[in-house]
Amino acid sequence: GLKVVLGMVVFANIVFNSTDNQSIKALFATGINLNLIAASVALIWSTLFSDMNALVAPQDVPSIILGQLAVVIAGSVQDKAKAGHTLLAACWMSTLLTGLFLWLLGRLHASDMLRKIPSPVIGGFIAATGATGIRSSLSTLTGAPFYILWPTDFTAFHDW
Repeated sequence: GLKVVLGMVVFANIVFNSTDNQSIKALFATGINLNLIAASVALIWSTLFSDMNALVAPQDVPSIILGQLAVVIAGSVQDKAKAGHTLLAACWMSTLLTGLFLWLLGRLHASDMLRKIPSPVIGGFIAATGATGIRSSLSTLTGAPFYILWPTDFTAFHDW
């Protein structure tokens, strides 16, 4: 329970505090609430309808991707005051589309096809996700923008 709650706060921090846009940062508390509601629904759903003896916990990869999307939205939205609501709309759309896609995979019995994906491809995807998480963390910690794993602006380090 406590791990899930703390995880939801961290995930909301990754998504809503990854940019300097005040409209997005103002939705941090809303992001925590939405994450807690989603985690509660997932845990209750898996408790009631799953026959597996496993703990279902929200994953961190979507929050990393949505954190990167927040940076893109903050930089590309014309009215900066609407960036936060645009990010919330993108979160809802990604949730609905992911749910629809996973439902279709289950309905079409596509698990046999997914088992044929080579392990190196899956490993590469997981490694790229980890590199994105490290870059995002370094950028958040230092305040400097990063290209791959190298800072592109060293002036942020002068304030240390």
